[in-house]
Amino acid sequence: MISIILTTYNRAEFLRDSLRTLSEQDYPGATQLILCDDGSTDDTPYVAEEFKGNFDSFQIIREDPADEQRFQEVRYVKLINKALPLCKEKYVTYATDDDLYHPRRSRTLVEFLEAHPGVFLVYHYMKVFRVSREKDYLEAIWDLSHQWTPGLKYWIENVWNYIDHSAIMHRNMFAENTPWDDDPRYMKCGDWGFLKRVLAAGKEFAHVPEYLAIGRKIKGMSLHFDGVETYERTVRNKDTIGKDC
Repeated sequence: MISIILTTYNRAEFLRDSLRTLSEQDYPGATQLILCDDGSTDDTPYVAEEFKGNFDSFQIIREDPADEQRFQEVRYVKLINKALPLCKEKYVTYATDDDLYHPRRSRTLVEFLEAHPGVFLVYHYMKVFRVSREKDYLEAIWDLSHQWTPGLKYWIENVWNYIDHSAIMHRNMFAENTPWDDDPRYMKCGDWGFLKRVLAAGKEFAHVPEYLAIGRKIKGMSLHFDGVETYERTVRNKDTIGKDC
């Protein structure tokens, strides 16, 4: 019934937490997981192997981009667009390697979509924290608890996004040829580009007013917060220092 697209890059220990919480969902239907590995050089393959048997279907997409590509392309969007044609189930949802998911997340979103056939996409609330590489809590960043209103729709269509892609589930859309927008202007907000595209297609949105995930932004490893620092560390010997990050 659901296909989960999970993107990851060099966060093996965080990925283990994410896969554990996804494998502990109380949803009784079939679950397909597609792990998109953007060229990890840590223990990510071993962590993936640990959880292969925990899902009805487990597939891996792996790419090995050059360092420069990581700051010229919206890498996780590129991976998601490769995974979408592989999604075989009725509903598609997304996950990242640094988030944690409530056991009832999948069931709650599926039940909502089953009860509301006119809704294409539903999202839940989530809290976002900054954490250390040792997983210690550092500070609260966002409380993403925005109801779906005409005002929020206008905001997403014209200004900015307040819905994390790790909080959404939608009907399998690949047959409608609506992939994510990989324009580099969405470097730090690929989910915004996707939501704008879906709204432009006239799809109906809704929300479930429950906190069903925790987002963890890792200090020193998050492009959104540490873009220049991360770029300099990754391509230290290059002439260009990622001034646009």
